[in-house]
Amino acid sequence: DLKLPGVNSDEEEKLASLQQRVADVTRACPRFEADRLLRILRAAGGNVQEAEQRARQADKFRKDHDMDCALSHWDLEAYEECLQPWWPSGGF
Repeated sequence: DLKLPGVNSDEEEKLASLQQRVADVTRACPRFEADRLLRILRAAGGNVQEAEQRARQADKFRKDHDMDCALSHWDLEAYEECLQPWWPSGGF
C-alpha cells in the first residue's frame, strides 16, 4: 500500500466510509486503491456520496471500454493509423 499524502482525521473517516461503500468495485478492480479513492473523494469536495458515484462511473467506463484488455489486446494498425499524422518520422 502507498502512503497517503497528508490526510486529516475527517478525511480518514470519509475515506473509510467510501471504501466500504465501493467494496464491490475495489474487489473487482485493484486499481481503486486508497490513494485513488482519496483523489476521487477530494475531487468530490469531501462528499462521500458524490465520490461513490464518481468511482462507480469510472468503473463503468472501464468496463464499457474494456480497459482491462487495453494492453493485452493492442491493435497496432489502429494505433499507427490514428497517430500517423503526428509522427512524420514513422513512429518512435
